[in-house]
Amino acid sequence: MPSDPSDPISTAYALIAVARTPTVPSARGATGRAVRHLLERQRPDGGFVSRPDQAAPGRSRTTCRS
Repeated sequence: MPSDPSDPISTAYALIAVARTPTVPSARGATGRAVRHLLERQRPDGGFVSRPDQAAPGRSRTTCRS
């Protein structure tokens, strides 16, 4: 849903794209917001709880570890 907060996987992919455009004025702010979003959602073990991957139907939640 558009009003839901971004999941860690989507945020990470967006961060990669935004970080490649450092000369765009809004990129610096977007990069900082994305990093904060990821850090706030990171679990103590370093992983993240995220929406299920499209390639793995039937799982309600997935855990991603870095």
